[in-house]
Amino acid sequence: MEPEPIPTPAPPDGDKRDLLRRLTSFRQSRASRTEQIVCDYLISSYRDAAFLTAEELARAAGVSKATVIRLATKIGFASFNDLRERLRRIVTDDLHRADREEHGPDALQPAQRLMAVEAENVRRLARQLRWEDVEQAAHWLCGSRSVTVLGLGRCAALAVHAGYHLKRLLPHVYIYTAADASLWDHLALARDGGVVLAIGLRPCDRRLVEAVAYARSLGYPILAVVEEYGSPLSEAATVELPAPAATDAFTGAYAAPITLLTALVHAVAATLGETALTRLRTLAEAGDALKLYC
Repeated sequence: MEPEPIPTPAPPDGDKRDLLRRLTSFRQSRASRTEQIVCDYLISSYRDAAFLTAEELARAAGVSKATVIRLATKIGFASFNDLRERLRRIVTDDLHRADREEHGPDALQPAQRLMAVEAENVRRLARQLRWEDVEQAAHWLCGSRSVTVLGLGRCAALAVHAGYHLKRLLPHVYIYTAADASLWDHLALARDGGVVLAIGLRPCDRRLVEAVAYARSLGYPILAVVEEYGSPLSEAATVELPAPAATDAFTGAYAAPITLLTALVHAVAATLGETALTRLRTLAEAGDALKLYC
């Protein structure tokens, strides 16, 4: 059966009405029992569903992953990812509406909306972060002979942040924010005992995906900071560290990713123990002697 045509973009509140209409209509007409269960879950728990992978949503609803993926196309979306993007827009609009109701017209300011969404991203990071994954990533970094930090495009600033602080703790840290020939040369030469820390938020730069796949083919462990499980970096990842970055701002969202990276740096310092303290003390003394800081 052909999927329903995808309508032209609706205003924010229309997004929710349109999705509820699709789910209700499909549930009442031609949905199987398992599809009805997914519809019920999406209607009652759409805020949770917006940040789940297809596999996680299937587990939460008690159905198969295939049922979840098929349902998305049956109610008119091109893919499960398109359905999830609609859910995220609805959740973002809910946050904006709640903020307006609490604080009045002043809350309509774009900067205030952005801060509300970023605050929610950090709250979700705190709820979903598995600290054992952070510790595992820290052990990979501490046990490596070299660390290559990759971040292209809008993730470049995050790579510089992580790389700067890791350099203060570890002896051989390399930062790459462009996928030129020097990156490929470096990966070919630094493979012995090397680890790659790759930062790839949506939309993930294809060149980053290619560089990570190449590094993985050379035997590098890949520590992937991603927006969610099931990202383009997932297949190559040794450890995945998801950091929510939902936003309707064209600049992207960074509060949760930078918080996650900072937590990872602190985990590295804790793993190194006295070695980290000695290095930081040496750097502080050098800065004082050279009067580098005001």
